[in-house]
Amino acid sequence: MRSTRVMSRALVAGTLMLSLAPAARAQTGEQADSARVHRLDALVVTAERAAISISQATNAVSVLSARELRLRPVRTLAEALQQAPGLLFLDFDGSGTDPQLVTRGFYGGGEAEYVAVLLDGVPLNQVEGGRVDWELIPVASIESIEVVRGGASAAWGEAALAGAINIITRRPPGSGVRATVTGGQHGTVRASAALSDLPGGRPLRLAGNLTRADGYRVHAQRSSGAVDVSLGLTRRGDHSLSVALLHDWRTWQQPGPLTAQAVAVSRRQVSPFHRFDESEERMQRITLEHRLDRVASRMRSFLTGEFRHVDRIRTIPLAPVFADTKNREWSTARVLGSTQLELPRSGLPGGGALLLGLDGSLGLLDSEYYDFLQGGPDDYIDANPERGALNAKGEVTRTAIAGFAHYALQAGAAVRFTLGGRFDALHDAFEAKAPAAPAEGSATHTAFSPRAGVNIRYADGESHRGHVYANVTGSFKAPALDQLYDQRPVPVPFPPFQITFANDSLKPQRGRSIEAGMNHRAVLAPSLAADLTLAAYHMRMRDEIDFDLQTFSYGNIGRSRHTGIEAGLDLQGPAGAGASATYTLQSATTRIGEHSGNQLKAIPRHFFTAGARTGSHAGLQASVGASGARTIWLDDANTIELPGWTRWDARLTWSAGRIRVFADVHNFTDARYSTTGFPDGADPSVIYYHPAAGRTFRIGLSRDW
Repeated sequence: MRSTRVMSRALVAGTLMLSLAPAARAQTGEQADSARVHRLDALVVTAERAAISISQATNAVSVLSARELRLRPVRTLAEALQQAPGLLFLDFDGSGTDPQLVTRGFYGGGEAEYVAVLLDGVPLNQVEGGRVDWELIPVASIESIEVVRGGASAAWGEAALAGAINIITRRPPGSGVRATVTGGQHGTVRASAALSDLPGGRPLRLAGNLTRADGYRVHAQRSSGAVDVSLGLTRRGDHSLSVALLHDWRTWQQPGPLTAQAVAVSRRQVSPFHRFDESEERMQRITLEHRLDRVASRMRSFLTGEFRHVDRIRTIPLAPVFADTKNREWSTARVLGSTQLELPRSGLPGGGALLLGLDGSLGLLDSEYYDFLQGGPDDYIDANPERGALNAKGEVTRTAIAGFAHYALQAGAAVRFTLGGRFDALHDAFEAKAPAAPAEGSATHTAFSPRAGVNIRYADGESHRGHVYANVTGSFKAPALDQLYDQRPVPVPFPPFQITFANDSLKPQRGRSIEAGMNHRAVLAPSLAADLTLAAYHMRMRDEIDFDLQTFSYGNIGRSRHTGIEAGLDLQGPAGAGASATYTLQSATTRIGEHSGNQLKAIPRHFFTAGARTGSHAGLQASVGASGARTIWLDDANTIELPGWTRWDARLTWSAGRIRVFADVHNFTDARYSTTGFPDGADPSVIYYHPAAGRTFRIGLSRDW
């Protein structure tokens, strides 16, 4: 808890600095220009699906720029996102390449996602569970990331119960070529490159990346690659049409969890049960986008087609001495469409801005399960298995349509009101084709997600700028297709001797929340500025979905509550020097049953990050960062606590013109920790952990043309 107290005190001190700092004198030259750069003026489009500045937002919004990410020792998109308050990732493979997002007390356990993730405004969440391939976009290809925390269903629908993340890769015109190559321990090699614009000025983006790694643990090899092409087809007056193509492929082995006894022997080993776990995935998508930009109206429409194929061998340890392995092969096909119209000056009373839109999608999941292997450790050690007979086969479709509206009124120079809502209708149709006679099932889910907010600017001077905001929202999340209809049979030693994880009677999760926060920027001295963000929220949930380790099935929790605080402080000094800190308190508790008042399992109550960077001297710049978590319960009764952990990372960068060389050390104190775990369903005294990597080195080279 000492690290948590230190972080809290740092944030309080930062708040006092901002409130007591004297007004800065007007400056001249380069330093004065730097002092006038206000982050609150950064434009974002994700919060309201229309361009606004952060200073106008009525919810918690953060922006991470490419420049900021280059200065910090981050390897992956997940590590980059943890620089924003309120976001943290649990590590399944030890190297950070199989991350699981937790935000505002919501955690899908690797089976579902509670945040809508967008790539240049187009949803990325997968059909079967809403999960996201966090390896798809390398950090070097990112221009900025917009993070909206809190219920965003009024804008983005059921996938956005806990927020929305928009990864922006479009680069400014004429930005040329950027290439990055990194290499490090455990056989890790990453390469990426991006090209913008064709001769003659035609808009073009061509990007690609390749990754190869042996992994920190045994049986943790990974390889992946992607090619992303975006081309402007036509531009006539205020109309533009573009096409984007994306092809992604990856293969990876999954070392799985280890018992506490196994971790004590070797953190890098693989359990005999998980010797054969591996996956292979291919994805292709094409997007056509049309834009109309006029003074009196703006319209954006896109149509996306996507196809994925996955072949996966996965083991479920049912007891310390027994496991079951199945081979699943599935394909998904999806069509996404959206159109929205913005009227900056509507004809409504007050003349505020009006946004109207429609979203629609059709997704198909075709899944097959095959026998592979089951038994005790000796059976797995001696086995050389091959895929067996077809065990289960089914097909499910989800059709979704939604309409949304948003109205924003600037009531004077310092007050802005927003009001909006979205109606979603989803229909699922399931058909089981094997092993028994064909069976059918269907379900329809509807929800209205309202939202109202206010933004009040209380300071707008040369040395201080700030605003406070508050909102009330309604959010929902439909059960994932796998949570409803996954056919994987799980052997059990009691009638009917076979069960499934899925539960086709699951209800949608629904929440009502209230949130308030502030953003403040202060120029403390000619070359020193600070940004402070604070957010507090309270959400009441009905029918939250949880996985019961005793019954091995999904179920609805009758009532639950999510409350928390998110804080961030960022200091910017001369020549790029600076420091930052974030602190997240999230209390996610069940409010019904024998465990009423207990924290939901596997969700850290306290999470913090901190970092500092030197100014650039002779092209050299250094940065150091820390992250850690405390109070993580692994069971519903809150009797098994995961040890708290802290990790330190560092980066040294040398820049000369358009060349940048950097060296990273991750976990340089060689801390031995696990970010998550779970008790055995048959024997709760046996705890499984996902051990994180020890000290790791890497070097990299980046070049712009």
